[in-house]
Amino acid sequence: MLNKKGAMFGLDARIALAIFGALSVISGAALYSAIQNARMESYRQYFNGHIKASEQYYLDNGKPIPQFSSYVLYTPDLIINRESLKTWKGPYIDYNSSSISVIMDSVSNQIGTDSVFQLWLAPKSTWASTTANNACVLGSSDCTEYMALYGGTVEGEAKILDIFNKLDGLIDSSDGAADGKVRFNSTSFGYLMYQGLPRVRAS
Repeated sequence: MLNKKGAMFGLDARIALAIFGALSVISGAALYSAIQNARMESYRQYFNGHIKASEQYYLDNGKPIPQFSSYVLYTPDLIINRESLKTWKGPYIDYNSSSISVIMDSVSNQIGTDSVFQLWLAPKSTWASTTANNACVLGSSDCTEYMALYGGTVEGEAKILDIFNKLDGLIDSSDGAADGKVRFNSTSFGYLMYQGLPRVRAS
């Protein structure tokens, strides 16, 4: 009788341990998922913050951020009054440093030493290619600003591609690199691009 009770107790203990182990795995997976979702939400807020900064620049100065080239904007105009505008009330975003048409900040520094933030112009419609620049047609309404986070190196490209895949699933139901609000351009170590304000290419 004692042996039977002991055997039953041992079986009960094993069942309890198995259940506890299963719950631990589930809890661990749920925690990991929650951490990943929080991380992706922080990136979403990062890009949305830059969209608001570009919008505020427009509201203050009565014009959008000028073009540096056919598809790149004078991104540092968000943090320096390059044109000596009397209406400029920046800096509009937090930053570490800037150079010509790019900005380095805490997020780009996390990607890598060669990673930068940049404002692009590109079509709002589905891109024909994700391996080449998608310049807007002059005067076309099918154009928008994109918040672009550049990988800079092979390792940096791998990091932003991973971020893109997660954000694409979270925001665009994984519709791919050429469509939706979040896109990926693999030109020269990769750009993670987040759709912003409507624009018209002027030159």
